[in-house]
Amino acid sequence: MATDVQESFNRRIHAVLRSRDEGRIAWFFKDSQYVRYDLKDDKGVSGPKRIQGNWHGVPESFTRGIDAARNRRDKPDVGYLFKDDQYVRYDLAADRAGSGFPKTIEEGWSALPAAFQLGIDAAANHHSDHQVVWFFKDDQYVRYNAATDKLLAGPAPISQGWHGLPDSFTRRIDAAAPHVTDPPRSTSSRTTSTSSMTSWLTAPTLTTPSPSGTDGTSSHRPASGANGAVFGNGSPLPRRTRT
Repeated sequence: MATDVQESFNRRIHAVLRSRDEGRIAWFFKDSQYVRYDLKDDKGVSGPKRIQGNWHGVPESFTRGIDAARNRRDKPDVGYLFKDDQYVRYDLAADRAGSGFPKTIEEGWSALPAAFQLGIDAAANHHSDHQVVWFFKDDQYVRYNAATDKLLAGPAPISQGWHGLPDSFTRRIDAAAPHVTDPPRSTSSRTTSTSSMTSWLTAPTLTTPSPSGTDGTSSHRPASGANGAVFGNGSPLPRRTRT
């Protein structure tokens, strides 16, 4: 991260949410503050600023820190912010949390394992399938269909599915960030869309339950990655060329 961002942000990032514009701008969250960051130029644009008073309508507990964030790929104006066992849907166009929120993760993501419903550490969107999300919790992750609210696979150890990560990253992922070379793609006449928050690493392989779901066997199916970064132990993973 560039040197013009506050030192505390260099030590740890808690969540990243991409803007709804051309895709090069993202918000990086740390404790009760955030910065606006230019992913292409690799520099802070503004901040740090306090979440309170700037992210309108979020509950007071969210202003003390955001655990995880993800953009909704099929709706460029929608982002999700997670805190403990709750989440809010944030309208990026109106710059306000949606009515009726917060809700519990259990309400909105009912097929997640119980441990994930108590709180998640990070979320990463699939680069081409807008329905698929990876959720991370401690040293585990799951593959999830957000559109159908269905658990596709997992929980599984990060170390078994995300190959090449440093050991500290396999114990916990703090945040996931998009890369500017993976631009948003519009689903309407507009030229804006949401981010793809996935990894610079070679695509992970996830153990997927067999179609029958009765014989206890499983098949290994590669889950394609894209461009982005994952943060663990206060450090971004170095960029690597995907093969």
